[in-house]
Amino acid sequence: PSCKLSVVEKEILFYERQEDTPGYLAPMLYFDFLQEQDPAYVEGVLKHNEWDVLSLITLYAHLSALILEIDERTLHPREHFELARWYELLGELELSKRLYEQMSAQDLNLYRESQLARGRLEKKLGNYQQAIFLFTELVEQDVFVLEAGVELAKLFEHKEKDPEKALAYAKQAYQSLGNTGRLLRQMDQREKKELEKRMERLQRKSLANN
Repeated sequence: PSCKLSVVEKEILFYERQEDTPGYLAPMLYFDFLQEQDPAYVEGVLKHNEWDVLSLITLYAHLSALILEIDERTLHPREHFELARWYELLGELELSKRLYEQMSAQDLNLYRESQLARGRLEKKLGNYQQAIFLFTELVEQDVFVLEAGVELAKLFEHKEKDPEKALAYAKQAYQSLGNTGRLLRQMDQREKKELEKRMERLQRKSLANN
């Protein structure tokens, strides 16, 4: 739910602090210590900082094990997906692709998100038919219609040289903007304008072909 260390400790490291001094009290306790010169005021603060360091060391060991000893049986689906994305960013594309392929449908939303990411990776690798297959599945399932529809429009326009199909997918992507009520966001306004330009161009190409 968040990346606060206390949440990570509980959700990832399965550890929950007892009788911890909250971090926001540290400045007040420190000034009390300066006035009274009594180390008891900062004992809890020092213990809190010690736990912070130990938790970060444990988290580092946990993440290192995930990366170096990839074991799909013990990975949480979200860890599996983020590890695939991380390797993709590093340029380890074949390893990233293998991890995407091994994603299970245990978490359906995450599985579909991984399909979209894998489709884009297949496109990057030049596996256009596989990318088309993955994007088409998403559009047919009515998920990520905007993102997958735009990708299909690009592939059919530039790789398959089929402006009519490209136009059909561009229209589906455009319609999804209105259906999801996303038009209020600035980014989506930009996407809307780009899609409108794409559809106009594809319309001209389709007419020229006929």
